[in-house]
Amino acid sequence: MNDLQRVQLGILNEFDRLCRLFNIPYSLAAGTALGAVRHKGFIPWDDDIDVYIMRNDFKRLKKAWEQEAPPHLFLQTYETDPEHHMFCHKIRDCRTTQIEEDASHIKNMNHGIYIDVFLLDYTPASLWLRQIQKFLFALFIISTRSRALAKNKVGKTCRFIFRLLPVKLRILYQKALEGLIMLIGTINTRGVTKFWIVKKGFFRKPPRTASEGNFSQIYDTSPPDTEAWLSQADLLADLVDVPFENESVRLMRDWDTYLSYRFGDYMTPPPPELRVPPHTATVIDTETPYTEYICKRS
Repeated sequence: MNDLQRVQLGILNEFDRLCRLFNIPYSLAAGTALGAVRHKGFIPWDDDIDVYIMRNDFKRLKKAWEQEAPPHLFLQTYETDPEHHMFCHKIRDCRTTQIEEDASHIKNMNHGIYIDVFLLDYTPASLWLRQIQKFLFALFIISTRSRALAKNKVGKTCRFIFRLLPVKLRILYQKALEGLIMLIGTINTRGVTKFWIVKKGFFRKPPRTASEGNFSQIYDTSPPDTEAWLSQADLLADLVDVPFENESVRLMRDWDTYLSYRFGDYMTPPPPELRVPPHTATVIDTETPYTEYICKRS
């Protein structure tokens, strides 16, 4: 475990403590879930931690964080950090620095070392309602001014417009969209999904669906192009404790189906040439607050 991973593990431990204290279900996700199963901790070349939490439970987490979290850990959302430009949330250690390449131009944002918090949504059985839900999420993505939108003129225009909006108005717009996304998910709920943006561009070929086990992959041509997987069951309804770097954290009980869907033969590591960190950072400093770097650049 390197210094970066050690800081990230400390953030995860505090996140786990608060979730247990307030009975908020969560699960390790993506490469972190894979690392827990295959390595009993970090994938050696990984450089981040990912967790899943339901969107409605995240509201409870925000209140819990205000009450119990140590002051050096910052829950970064579109509400707490107006310069935050990602659709996922982050928990950052303010005593450290991790300036990523795609955010290096943003001066007034918290750039501490972080873990990613991805929100899951309940989704309805109706295909048409799911399409509406995904379109609403696409509108939410636009409002975050994500740099992933800067692929063409339409995306650049959307980013420019939302940068001109007053912060309070933008937050009200985002809250309204989140409320609608959650409301649609309560109508004849079919399962749980995670939305995210497709980096290949706004418009793609007609929709297609590929299924495997309890999951299906859905593509559509909403502007911007969004992507979602659909679980037939509530992933976070049944959790187990698993070891992670000699700590105990939570993972969905059906991790085999999830990891098989995400990674295929997940117990076989990739070839050596592919064992590289997935993210790019211009600065990583585990001992210096990000504010010192920002001051130097000002």
